[in-house]
Amino acid sequence: MTDTRDLRVTEEILIRAAPEKVFRALVDPAELATWWRIPGRYETQNAQVDLRVGGAYSLTGTSVARRQFLVTGEYLLIDPPHRLRYTWNPDWDDEAHGSIVDFTLEAAGEKTRLVVEHTAFSSRAAFEAHRQGWPAVLAALSAHMSH
Repeated sequence: MTDTRDLRVTEEILIRAAPEKVFRALVDPAELATWWRIPGRYETQNAQVDLRVGGAYSLTGTSVARRQFLVTGEYLLIDPPHRLRYTWNPDWDDEAHGSIVDFTLEAAGEKTRLVVEHTAFSSRAAFEAHRQGWPAVLAALSAHMSH
């Protein structure tokens, strides 16, 4: 068995919006359902958020193959507009269940430097899939914030 403890996806992006607005886009159910999508791969249709430490969230949607998906998790840290951490449990990938997503937001002039770290994968395959997915997710967020 491969040791996956040190596998870490780290992505960074500058977004043309204040940290408060970017943080809101990460936690507001209406906004999440609007921007959390990758054209040609999947589209989120509904988001539920209980924004408190220990509270749950869920994202539901449809893949390009018309397969329904569900992501659930629990908020571990909420420090608006600087930090957000939660567990990540996608129904399509048992090996990513219980992995941890951690966002750090920092003002950079009139922009926000957003860093996401995704850790605690149980397999190299789950790590690779998420390593490939995060840049597109952050691009979708950035595009949403520019509207």
